Amino acid sequence: MARGIKTEVYLVTADTLRSRTDVDVEGIEHLFYLVPIKFHEQMVEDEVSKLVSPNMLTIHARFVLTAPQQHMWGTWHAYFHRVVNVPGVTE
Repeated sequence: MARGIKTEVYLVTADTLRSRTDVDVEGIEHLFYLVPIKFHEQMVEDEVSKLVSPNMLTIHARFVLTAPQQHMWGTWHAYFHRVVNVPGVTE
């Protein structure tokens, strides 16, 4: 469960948006698959959204997640294409 989500936009240009999101993630681990242990983790994600063309948006992000016994990091990306005037498709 995510709580305390805070996003800050720190760069806006005609075709680019840069932002940082801080999330307090609440999780539950199980000791010996029986005893639930709750914990809080802090996650930080940096995103760059870029309008490549009027019909295409790209998003590239990287995140860092820290917990008492584990540290995770990674990246993800997405491409959004607007599809217009497809023959044979009606709305």
